[in-house]
Amino acid sequence: MTLNFNIATNWNELSPRQRNKISDLVFSSEEGSKGVYFATLYHLFCPSKCFSIKGLKENYKFLRLILQVRFRDLIPYAEFIFKDLSLTKFPKYVTVGGKRYYGPADRLSNVSIDELNFAYKFFFDWITTKEISALDRLVTVIYRPARKKKRGDIREFFDKENIMGRGTVFPKLPLDQKIAIGLAFKGSVDYMFAKFPVLFPPAKESKSDKKPKYQSLVPMMNAMFMYENQPLGPREKVLKTNAYVFFDVAQETVIVNKKREAELKRKR
Repeated sequence: MTLNFNIATNWNELSPRQRNKISDLVFSSEEGSKGVYFATLYHLFCPSKCFSIKGLKENYKFLRLILQVRFRDLIPYAEFIFKDLSLTKFPKYVTVGGKRYYGPADRLSNVSIDELNFAYKFFFDWITTKEISALDRLVTVIYRPARKKKRGDIREFFDKENIMGRGTVFPKLPLDQKIAIGLAFKGSVDYMFAKFPVLFPPAKESKSDKKPKYQSLVPMMNAMFMYENQPLGPREKVLKTNAYVFFDVAQETVIVNKKREAELKRKR
């Protein structure tokens, strides 16, 4: 009997349930162990809830598959999970206590530079320490109630005081869902920074066990409104600038200044 499966081949093809389950596995377990690979394969081949009719059928097909195919021949189907953490899709909203909180656009395409800088600090704390409290803070920053005028970014405007007032909300959200949001933030930031190699040159491989150091975006933000020509306007306008637009202008400014410095050196 031929067994047909239609499985995801990259992170963004995973269903919301798969993203939650697999993100929790990847973040909480030791990579390379047979059990983690088996559990990952199970969620890839069986995306539906276990006890639904569809889920029971998927479980039956998966059982037949592992009885017919050697485990090591199935591992390549899960390799992308561990080798290329390229998740950039966020849940459109999450529900806590009967209230919806809306997330950012995929790839963080609608966040301001001020919001990105504020959220990135909590992300860095979480990814380097695995402290769930830091992850709660990250989710609190980027998931916000809807505002009345829902054109463009439907979330309420970024305001640090409002965010701090919601500190007790997201600890109630299921942990696997929060981890999936955290990994989507990571994938989105990696994608964003890779587009601006002058500002964020690729890190050199190092065998050192030193922990990475946090680098705030504030100095770069300050520089943009302290330039004489203020390419993005005064401070208040700079902070509200879309992150991609900000980095695009900042990178071009750096390139122009480097060319100018090189020309001055040649004239001396």
